[in-house]
Order: sequence, then C-alpha cells, then structure tokens
Amino acid sequence: MRGPLGAMLKLTTVWDDPDLIECRVDAKSARFAGSALFYFTEEILREFAQRLAGFPVSTSDSRSFATKNSEDGNSLVVSLSCYSGLGAAGASVQIIDREDTREAAQIVFRVEPAALDVFAEELRLIASSRSGDATLRSVVL
Repeated sequence: MRGPLGAMLKLTTVWDDPDLIECRVDAKSARFAGSALFYFTEEILREFAQRLAGFPVSTSDSRSFATKNSEDGNSLVVSLSCYSGLGAAGASVQIIDREDTREAAQIVFRVEPAALDVFAEELRLIASSRSGDATLRSVVL
C-alpha cells in the first residue's frame, strides 16, 4: 500500500499571550487539505504529545486527541491506529472550521512510530517556547 505523497499534519504558532498559544493547523494529502486556527494552552499541547508517546505498544493500540471547543468553535480530532503485526500505523486527522469557512476535511495517511515521537517532541517544544512548528509526515513507500 502506498501512502499519499506529501500527506501531513502541521501545527504552526501564529500568536501567543500569557494564557494561550494560537496555532494554524494544516492537514493535507495529495488531493485534499484542511486548515483552521486553534487556541491551545501549554498543558493541552503537552497532553497531545503525551497521548502520542510510545505509540504503538501493541497491534490493537489506538489513540485519539480532540480539542474541546464549543459547538461554534473549530474542531480538531487526531486518531491513530495500528493495523499490522509489524507496527504499521495510520493517522486520521479531521479539521472542522466553524469560524471562518464552515468547511471540513478528513485526511488519512500512514505514519511511522519514529515520526510520531519526533512530532510529540516538537509539540513539547511549542508548549515550552511558545513558538515554532510541529510536523507529522506520512510514510511514502
């Protein structure tokens, strides 16, 4: 199975204040894309990173992270699942922009466990430095 060329999930900081870090969240594949602005606390970014830590621990491992916004706010859901005994994993990213475009996108792509570890570390760096970006790239076979 070949992964979508260039599929990815990316968080880029655009602004911060003492309480919140505003990030543009982009998800894309070769044919689809979605983007929206989200507000995170340092704690929520660390929680997101922690949910990714050590994935997968078994062939039945699955994890998810979702923002907890109001019904009128933007929504982000990132789900991970392991689908083979060799540790092959997939990511599903759903972005719903209820504030600006009123559009939604769901991007699904294969990921390597090592790439998840790098992404988690980049999320921790955003939380501590309140700047930068974190990118989870697909596996291209």
